[in-house]
Amino acid sequence: MNCSAPSFRQLRGWVVLGDFWDYTCASCIPALPDVRAGREGYKDNGLTAIGFHGPEFAFAQSQSDLERGICEFGPTYRMVVDSNREIGKAFANRDWPTVLRMRVRSWSTRHRGMLW
Repeated sequence: MNCSAPSFRQLRGWVVLGDFWDYTCASCIPALPDVRAGREGYKDNGLTAIGFHGPEFAFAQSQSDLERGICEFGPTYRMVVDSNREIGKAFANRDWPTVLRMRVRSWSTRHRGMLW
């Protein structure tokens, strides 16, 4: 969406917050500032964030509506469009929001729901 998806090779050595969200999800919006703050607070220690927008409803697949949602809600980290939720399926994600803290080659922590 706002960049190309980074390869695992590019992320080697980083800890990644993977934020699975949907701009129409009322529980996802309050979690965005926490993901952004985590990324900003720990980026010098090798942490980054990637948002995976996996829409729950067909209308949320609209590119222009998603762009408007990103502008309105302000995630400033990399955003990947996962309209068919293939990435979410690969990570066995079923809920919004879900934030994964992972190293490139292995899982570290799975957190479902709000961050606070």
